[in-house]
Amino acid sequence: MVGDVELEVHGRHGQRPGQGAVAATGKAVALGAALLVQLPPAGDGGIGGGYRISLARLLRSGGRIVNLVSSPEIYVNEWASFSTKDFPENRTARCGDKVSIVMLDVEDRRPVEDILWTDEGYLDVYERAGLRPIGVNRPLGSPGEPYPWVSETRTAPWVIYVLAAQG
Repeated sequence: MVGDVELEVHGRHGQRPGQGAVAATGKAVALGAALLVQLPPAGDGGIGGGYRISLARLLRSGGRIVNLVSSPEIYVNEWASFSTKDFPENRTARCGDKVSIVMLDVEDRRPVEDILWTDEGYLDVYERAGLRPIGVNRPLGSPGEPYPWVSETRTAPWVIYVLAAQG
Protein backbone atom coordinates (compact mmCIF):
# COMPACT_ATOMS: atom_id res chain seq x y z
CA MET A 1 0.00 0.00 0.00
CA VAL A 2 1.45 3.38 -1.05
CA GLY A 3 -0.71 6.18 0.36
CA ASP A 4 -4.25 5.28 -0.67
CA VAL A 5 -3.06 3.26 -3.66
CA GLU A 6 -2.83 -0.51 -3.40
CA LEU A 7 -0.16 -1.90 -5.71
CA GLU A 8 -0.33 -5.34 -7.22
CA VAL A 9 2.84 -6.66 -8.79
CA HIS A 10 2.49 -8.96 -11.79
CA GLY A 11 5.57 -11.05 -12.56
CA ARG A 12 8.99 -10.78 -10.94
CA HIS A 13 11.87 -8.37 -11.11
CA GLY A 14 13.92 -10.69 -13.37
CA GLN A 15 12.57 -9.14 -16.60
CA ARG A 16 11.83 -12.39 -18.34
CA PRO A 17 9.70 -12.11 -21.52
CA GLY A 18 5.97 -11.98 -20.99
CA GLN A 19 6.11 -10.59 -17.48
CA GLY A 20 3.85 -7.70 -16.60
CA ALA A 21 4.41 -4.45 -14.78
CA VAL A 22 2.52 -2.89 -11.89
CA ALA A 23 -1.19 -2.19 -11.68
CA ALA A 24 -2.92 0.08 -9.17
CA THR A 25 -6.32 0.70 -7.69
CA GLY A 26 -7.43 4.00 -6.21
CA LYS A 27 -7.05 7.51 -7.58
CA ALA A 28 -3.68 6.88 -9.17
CA VAL A 29 -2.06 5.02 -11.99
CA ALA A 30 1.20 3.20 -11.39
CA LEU A 31 3.73 3.42 -14.20
CA GLY A 32 6.03 0.48 -14.89
CA ALA A 33 9.63 1.70 -15.00
CA ALA A 34 10.71 -0.53 -17.88
CA LEU A 35 11.27 2.51 -20.11
CA LEU A 36 13.86 3.90 -17.73
CA VAL A 37 15.50 0.53 -17.20
CA GLN A 38 15.81 -0.22 -20.90
CA LEU A 39 17.71 2.97 -21.79
CA PRO A 40 21.46 2.98 -21.15
CA PRO A 41 22.94 5.72 -18.99
CA ALA A 42 23.95 8.93 -20.78
CA GLY A 43 27.41 9.21 -22.26
CA ASP A 44 27.74 5.54 -23.16
CA GLY A 45 27.32 6.23 -26.88
CA GLY A 46 24.77 3.43 -27.13
CA ILE A 47 21.07 3.32 -27.80
CA GLY A 48 19.19 5.83 -25.71
CA GLY A 49 22.12 8.18 -25.08
CA GLY A 50 20.52 10.84 -27.26
CA TYR A 51 16.89 10.30 -26.26
CA ARG A 52 15.02 12.62 -23.95
CA ILE A 53 12.27 10.91 -22.03
CA SER A 54 9.52 13.23 -20.85
CA LEU A 55 7.92 11.24 -18.07
CA ALA A 56 7.50 14.40 -16.01
CA ARG A 57 4.82 15.74 -18.34
CA LEU A 58 2.77 12.58 -17.77
CA LEU A 59 2.37 13.51 -14.10
CA ARG A 60 -0.46 15.62 -12.79
CA SER A 61 0.45 18.51 -10.51
CA GLY A 62 1.80 16.96 -7.33
CA GLY A 63 2.03 13.54 -8.99
CA ARG A 64 4.77 11.10 -8.11
CA ILE A 65 6.50 8.12 -9.68
CA VAL A 66 7.70 5.36 -7.36
CA ASN A 67 10.57 3.52 -9.04
CA LEU A 68 11.77 0.29 -7.40
CA VAL A 69 15.15 -0.72 -8.82
CA SER A 70 17.96 -3.16 -8.11
CA SER A 71 20.81 -1.68 -6.11
CA PRO A 72 24.30 -2.24 -7.58
CA GLU A 73 24.99 -4.37 -4.49
CA ILE A 74 22.43 -6.97 -5.55
CA TYR A 75 24.88 -8.20 -8.20
CA VAL A 76 27.85 -8.78 -5.86
CA ASN A 77 26.28 -10.34 -2.76
CA GLU A 78 24.41 -13.52 -1.90
CA TRP A 79 20.74 -13.23 -0.94
CA ALA A 80 17.87 -15.34 0.32
CA SER A 81 16.35 -15.41 -3.17
CA PHE A 82 19.25 -14.48 -5.49
CA SER A 83 22.78 -15.71 -6.13
CA THR A 84 25.69 -14.03 -7.89
CA LYS A 85 28.53 -16.36 -6.80
CA ASP A 86 28.90 -17.79 -10.32
CA PHE A 87 29.44 -14.34 -11.87
CA PRO A 88 32.71 -12.83 -10.59
CA GLU A 89 32.67 -10.45 -13.57
CA ASN A 90 29.80 -8.60 -11.86
CA ARG A 91 32.34 -7.21 -9.37
CA THR A 92 34.10 -5.15 -12.05
CA ALA A 93 30.95 -4.10 -13.93
CA ARG A 94 30.32 -0.40 -14.39
CA CYS A 95 27.12 1.51 -14.98
CA GLY A 96 25.61 0.30 -18.28
CA ASP A 97 27.42 -3.07 -18.27
CA LYS A 98 25.59 -6.39 -18.42
CA VAL A 99 25.46 -8.37 -15.17
CA SER A 100 24.01 -11.77 -14.31
CA ILE A 101 22.08 -13.15 -11.36
CA VAL A 102 20.23 -16.39 -10.57
CA MET A 103 16.81 -16.40 -8.92
CA LEU A 104 16.76 -19.05 -6.17
CA ASP A 105 13.06 -18.94 -5.34
CA VAL A 106 11.82 -20.24 -8.70
CA GLU A 107 12.17 -23.57 -10.48
CA ASP A 108 13.90 -22.01 -13.52
CA ARG A 109 17.47 -21.39 -12.31
CA ARG A 110 18.81 -20.05 -15.61
CA PRO A 111 20.81 -16.82 -15.16
CA VAL A 112 18.94 -13.58 -15.69
CA GLU A 113 20.89 -10.91 -17.57
CA ASP A 114 20.41 -7.34 -16.44
CA ILE A 115 22.06 -3.96 -16.90
CA LEU A 116 23.95 -2.47 -13.95
CA TRP A 117 22.71 0.98 -12.94
CA THR A 118 24.38 3.10 -10.29
CA ASP A 119 22.74 5.88 -8.28
CA GLU A 120 24.54 8.37 -10.52
CA GLY A 121 23.16 6.66 -13.63
CA TYR A 122 19.61 6.79 -12.30
CA LEU A 123 19.95 10.43 -11.22
CA ASP A 124 21.21 11.33 -14.70
CA VAL A 125 18.33 9.62 -16.51
CA TYR A 126 15.79 11.06 -14.09
CA GLU A 127 17.12 14.54 -14.80
CA ARG A 128 16.93 13.90 -18.56
CA ALA A 129 13.34 12.74 -18.02
CA GLY A 130 12.43 16.00 -16.25
CA LEU A 131 12.26 14.30 -12.84
CA ARG A 132 13.91 14.84 -9.48
CA PRO A 133 14.09 12.48 -6.50
CA ILE A 134 12.18 13.68 -3.45
CA GLY A 135 12.87 10.52 -1.49
CA VAL A 136 15.25 7.57 -1.65
CA ASN A 137 14.82 4.44 0.46
CA ARG A 138 17.08 1.42 0.80
CA PRO A 139 15.00 -1.04 2.83
CA LEU A 140 16.68 -3.70 4.92
CA GLY A 141 15.37 -6.92 6.35
CA SER A 142 15.10 -7.24 10.13
CA PRO A 143 16.82 -10.07 12.00
CA GLY A 144 13.57 -11.00 13.77
CA GLU A 145 11.64 -11.62 10.56
CA PRO A 146 10.75 -15.22 9.61
CA TYR A 147 12.95 -15.21 6.49
CA PRO A 148 16.39 -16.78 5.97
CA TRP A 149 18.09 -13.43 5.24
CA VAL A 150 21.66 -13.70 3.97
CA SER A 151 22.83 -10.14 3.23
CA GLU A 152 19.45 -8.37 3.45
CA THR A 153 19.83 -7.19 7.07
CA ARG A 154 22.99 -5.17 6.33
CA THR A 155 22.85 -4.40 2.59
CA ALA A 156 19.80 -3.27 0.64
CA PRO A 157 19.21 -5.24 -2.58
CA TRP A 158 16.65 -2.65 -3.72
CA VAL A 159 16.43 1.12 -3.95
CA ILE A 160 13.10 2.92 -4.00
CA TYR A 161 13.15 6.35 -5.65
CA VAL A 162 10.16 8.64 -5.19
CA LEU A 163 10.22 11.10 -8.11
CA ALA A 164 8.48 14.39 -8.87
CA ALA A 165 8.58 16.71 -11.86
CA GLN A 166 11.44 19.22 -11.84
CA GLY A 167 10.59 22.83 -11.07
